[in-house]
Amino acid sequence: MAGFSFLSRFALICNLFFVGAMAVRIFFPIDDAHELGMVANIAVVMGLVLSPIVNMSVNLWYLILLLSRKQVTVPLWVRLFNVFILLAQLFFYIILPA
Repeated sequence: MAGFSFLSRFALICNLFFVGAMAVRIFFPIDDAHELGMVANIAVVMGLVLSPIVNMSVNLWYLILLLSRKQVTVPLWVRLFNVFILLAQLFFYIILPA
């Protein structure tokens, strides 16, 4: 269960980078985003590339633990934040491009 706790917290960090990448995308034009440098690059890679993969796997693991009626040791606010960001990612990647 220690691996699940680590992966859940890692998903939280990636999700925070997803929020940061969305803020960079909304508030900075593409021409000005290169001035942010390494911070913007890390936010884009961890937020837009790594976050959906890690977040889907963590939420799938949440669902498996819920269906098997096992106790989850991760705080409720972390679980709710990860689920909320997963819904935002599904909207961003599936519904918005259409």
